Amino acid sequence: MSAPTAPAGAGPALPPPAPRGGGGAMRGEAAAGPPRPAAPGNRGAVPLRARRRAGDPMAEFDRLPPALRRWLAEAALPWSPRSAARAWARARRASGGDEAAALAALDALQARRLGLT
Repeated sequence: MSAPTAPAGAGPALPPPAPRGGGGAMRGEAAAGPPRPAAPGNRGAVPLRARRRAGDPMAEFDRLPPALRRWLAEAALPWSPRSAARAWARARRASGGDEAAALAALDALQARRLGLT
């Protein structure tokens, strides 16, 4: 029995494709064993350990002063409640407790982080 032939004009026959899921080895390296199973969630097969968030970020946000929450609603950067509270406390201390001056200091800090000044 003869081997199947390609239709006329189809060009040379190509080798079969290599199996997928090569075990996670980088190019030119031999695989160190079977591929690791994917971690739960959407992290893929990474060696990093999952860490649980300490506390409830929404509850942390709700505990912020109203003026700071209003400022965060308009902020250009995605501030975490913890870092915003630290910056707010530092700005309030530097301004002697003046809320308007503390908000201006937060604006200046954000502009520096954005590279605008």
